[in-house]
Amino acid sequence: MIASSQTVRQPLRVAHVIGSLELGGAERSLCTLIKRLGHVADMSVVTLIAGGPLEEDVRQLGNPLSSLGMQPGRPNPRAVLALAQQLRALRPDVVVTWMYHANLIGGLAAKLAGGIPVIWNIRHTLLDASRHKRLTRWSAQAGGWLSSRVPAAVVYVAHAAQKHHQANGFVCPRSLVIPNGFDVEQFAPDASAAAALRGELGLAQDCELIGMIGRFHPDKDHKTFLEAAARIAAARPGVNFVLCGQGVDKHNTQLRECMRQFGLSHRVHLLGTRSDIERVTAALDLAVNSSLNEAFPRSVGEAMACGVPCVVTDVGDSARLVADTGRVVPPGQPRALAGGLLDLLDLGAQERRRLGAEARARIARHFDLDRLAWRHLAVWQSAVREETTEVPSPKSAWSAARFWRPGSRLTTR
Repeated sequence: MIASSQTVRQPLRVAHVIGSLELGGAERSLCTLIKRLGHVADMSVVTLIAGGPLEEDVRQLGNPLSSLGMQPGRPNPRAVLALAQQLRALRPDVVVTWMYHANLIGGLAAKLAGGIPVIWNIRHTLLDASRHKRLTRWSAQAGGWLSSRVPAAVVYVAHAAQKHHQANGFVCPRSLVIPNGFDVEQFAPDASAAAALRGELGLAQDCELIGMIGRFHPDKDHKTFLEAAARIAAARPGVNFVLCGQGVDKHNTQLRECMRQFGLSHRVHLLGTRSDIERVTAALDLAVNSSLNEAFPRSVGEAMACGVPCVVTDVGDSARLVADTGRVVPPGQPRALAGGLLDLLDLGAQERRRLGAEARARIARHFDLDRLAWRHLAVWQSAVREETTEVPSPKSAWSAARFWRPGSRLTTR
């Protein structure tokens, strides 16, 4: 037998480090990348905190999953040493970290584990002392100090996030924006979903539904949504409202009291955490994002993919995402939010369907999930090949990703 002179290259080994696997945007993005790139890369996941509904998703995909067992809100310097030990055992080619805490701990651990190249993912735009914990703000500040020394590259989910962080001390020269991508097959118009949700809620089939999907957090500003909903309810008696997400359920006394004060107890339906989020989204006539702080809202892109026009606050890259397929209003202004929603309601169902079709086409054209996943892969592979190589621009990263396959070498410069 004649031995081949060619070296057989193994799939890229990637270790992801993330805070937990709760139902957040970063966590869902990580799971999506594992699903989309699992055939070209061997991926493992290490969480700082154990638990979360998405753990089962990772396990079902056959990816190694472990946790450092940290306690929420309790810094533990030993976690860096414990993670370094795990990384030595996993022997990844690259470590990909998600959000401030994991960026800091994962970055330091990768250095201790032998200088493994690290890619930081930043998903926030602004941090406000009144809405974000001190530990989160401290981790972000520490990340700025280390950004020129630790990461091989920094990937921002939004242009607004990149601009803000670079203005506040993040100086890694190799940075780029990769927005969220959306699966237009999973999230698609679905008339049966609309009928099913109205039946579940005991509503007439022609009832107009306005919804907001997102966890209960001060950033999401549910109070502004409810105050806007009260204005709409007074003008349009047939409209109902849906809130869906982690912590947005009947056990949330703060939310229920706000609903009572605005006279919305029988007009707002609290769905809590749902496993059929694509069907809930497709059932809406209009989708809302009332956030005070956002980078690149996943729920808005998913609604657009379902052909649902959106009204969003002008935070992060929300306006860039929606463009002229919906309405953009200032944050924290219920009157403006209600005005944007009433404007779309007054257009009528046919015109809303036209806007929804344009929104779906925009998602398919600019935010295709597979294309953006390959861009992540291109950045990871570039960092592995040579840390001194300049990380490709979004355009060149995609060009390189199209041609990279296991066993080949990425040649982007």
